[in-house]
Amino acid sequence: MNIHEFIELKGRQLAYYVSAFLANRIPYSEINLFTWDTLEEWSVLEIAPNQPYSTKEKVFWHLLHQVNFWSEGILLEDEQVQHEIQTCIRVLTGYRTELTEFCGIRP
Repeated sequence: MNIHEFIELKGRQLAYYVSAFLANRIPYSEINLFTWDTLEEWSVLEIAPNQPYSTKEKVFWHLLHQVNFWSEGILLEDEQVQHEIQTCIRVLTGYRTELTEFCGIRP
């Protein structure tokens, strides 16, 4: 699997998990499990150090960080955080393709 395929697959999965959590369909702990599984899968990819980031990859890493940085309460209640998360979800699911201000970095 290359980096583009990884981000496409994991980006859609992350969007699903976060959307399900925000809709109270899954517990917050599922996001934590997804994060650790994703990082484990990432660790076995061979990525060249100078491999450029795509916009989608920057958004993916940003969203993954945000849902692990903020508490469950903030994620569910803070309107600004929710707006940012929804923007990231739209990028990861292909509903928004223009550049965003989000710039996550690889672990």
